[in-house]
Amino acid sequence: MMKEHPYEFGGILFTIAVLGGILGGVAYDNWEYEYDKPASSGSGSGSWSGQGIGDPMPQKHWNDYYKDNMNMQLDCKKTSTNLQEFYDCVNG
Repeated sequence: MMKEHPYEFGGILFTIAVLGGILGGVAYDNWEYEYDKPASSGSGSGSWSGQGIGDPMPQKHWNDYYKDNMNMQLDCKKTSTNLQEFYDCVNG
């Protein structure tokens, strides 16, 4: 009769905990994404963000932020003649 390895049960529990953490993180990210969508997407559920009644400005998304940041850096690159001017333009 073979005897079980002493760490076998602990290894199985550790693997289950790691997989549960990964799957829980993915599920949380997907749930958060569903509530980040604007309310006008046609779904009957509520929205945590987006433009609602009384919001002074529409919600900006991360894609817009990165696109605007890249365009600003490219404009600074065109007008700068050295690294210090580029740094001052980007950070000023």
